[in-house]
Amino acid sequence: MQLTKTDFIQYLNCPKSLWLRLNAPDEYPRGDFSVFLQKLTREGYEVERYVRQFFENAEGRGADFQREFETELGFYARADALETVNGATVLYEIKSSTSVKTDAAHDHIKDACFQLICAELSGRQVDAVSLVHLNGKYERVGDVIPEELLVFVDVTEKVRAIEAETTVEMNEALALLREIELNRNGCSCRFKSRANHCDTFALFNPDIPKPSIYSLPRLSQARRSELVASSIFDLL
Repeated sequence: MQLTKTDFIQYLNCPKSLWLRLNAPDEYPRGDFSVFLQKLTREGYEVERYVRQFFENAEGRGADFQREFETELGFYARADALETVNGATVLYEIKSSTSVKTDAAHDHIKDACFQLICAELSGRQVDAVSLVHLNGKYERVGDVIPEELLVFVDVTEKVRAIEAETTVEMNEALALLREIELNRNGCSCRFKSRANHCDTFALFNPDIPKPSIYSLPRLSQARRSELVASSIFDLL
C-alpha cells in the first residue's frame, strides 16, 4: 500500500474515507471532496506553468520539476520543484491560493512537510522549503509577468516544527490502510460542519436523520460537539 500527498490530505480530513477509497473503491461515492482535490490539482498545474517561466527568465537559476520520491516504507511524493543554490537544496510547494493557508480544511505547511519527509527518507537532503502562491494584488496588463504574479515564502522553520508529528500521522495513515477490515460505525466528520463532511459521510453514518443538527446555520463547534457527544442528531 502506497501513501501519496493527496491520500494524506484525505486522511487528515477523514481517515475512514481514505481507507474506503483505496481498499473498497467500488463502494466509494465520488462527491464534493473528490471534486475539491481535482480542482486543487488542476489549478496547481496552471500555477506551475508560471513558476517554470519564472525560472526560465531568471539568469543562472534552474529548477527540477515533478521529481518523484518513493520510500521503502510506502510513502510517495512528486515534488513541485527542486532547486540547488550554492550547494543547498530548496524544495518548492506550489499553491493556487493568494496566501499560505493553515486552516483545518487545508494546511499548506502540512503538505510541504509531507513532501520534505518523503524527499529526505528517499535520501535527498532538503535545506530549505519555500511555498509559492499567487499575489492577490497583481493586475495583469498584457502578458502575465511571473515575477510579479508569484510570491515566494520561506516556510522552513514552520515545516521543521511539525516534522515529528507529521511523521507520526503518516505512519498512522499507512497502518490504517493496511488493515483488512474497518469499523464502519461512524466517522470523525460527525464533529464537523456539513460543509466539511467527507464524501462517505452518509455511508458511515446511516443513523443521521434528515434534516439533522448539521442543517442548523451558525451552529458553533462547541455546541455541535456537545450534541454529538450526547448522540443528539434529530432536530426535534
